[in-house]
Amino acid sequence: MTVFERTEADDVLTATVTVTRHDQLAVALKQRAKPVIIENDALSRQLIRLEYWRDAKWWLIAWLVYRLLASAMAHQYHLLARALENDRG
Repeated sequence: MTVFERTEADDVLTATVTVTRHDQLAVALKQRAKPVIIENDALSRQLIRLEYWRDAKWWLIAWLVYRLLASAMAHQYHLLARALENDRG
């Protein structure tokens, strides 16, 4: 599971952990010393999809806060406009 490859940056051998099966991923991610390389396309796509939805969660929360604030400001504006109409009339 461990592969040695030469890096161009420091020109030394660097140990990496290569994952090709689902059952290897948990063990590979538990260690934090070596970079993990995923060579399984299906597993890679699942992790990319997971990362997308993790980020999308924050966009959804931001959108909901925006809509709540926009609704509150619009509601306040309508109340103010009605009060001004009543003062004129």
